[in-house]
Amino acid sequence: MNKRNQLRGIAAGIFCIGILLGGIGTGIALLEFSSFAYEAVSAPEEDFKKETFYYTIMPEEGERIRLRKYFGGAVSQLKEQEDIPVNSVEITVVYNSKLCGIRSEKEKDEESGETWIAIYISHIRSDMELFMKHKDEFLNGLKNRELRDYQEEYVRSVEYRINPADSQRFQIIN
Repeated sequence: MNKRNQLRGIAAGIFCIGILLGGIGTGIALLEFSSFAYEAVSAPEEDFKKETFYYTIMPEEGERIRLRKYFGGAVSQLKEQEDIPVNSVEITVVYNSKLCGIRSEKEKDEESGETWIAIYISHIRSDMELFMKHKDEFLNGLKNRELRDYQEEYVRSVEYRINPADSQRFQIIN
């Protein structure tokens, strides 16, 4: 029985030493991690391009025009301005021309009779190309004790401008 208690004591001692060493290791890792600097990396302004689309719609009485973008992350605004003709919309998109292209289409939904104006992006660079670029930047950042934000900004903003008389007719759908 004495040998059994001695074996339990040795096992408990080894367990406590393991917990202590794990705590020390965690503390050292957190200390190292907290010494890293954070750096937000944004795309250069010259990469961003502004493109404007104009649409004139002759809607039927009471018809709603739906404005839709098929991508996320960008801020969409519907602005009313007197200089825009009635039954027209001016769409201005600011996007990263190194990463994507922009196109816009006007469609008439036959079932509901609504007019849809949609904005699409098409990717220019492949996901693998971006992954390899960011992998190299990440490893260089670790060497320099820096953490960076690797989120790519495809579209910065979408602005729809309409005449105030059309405010009840146009609706943004995200």
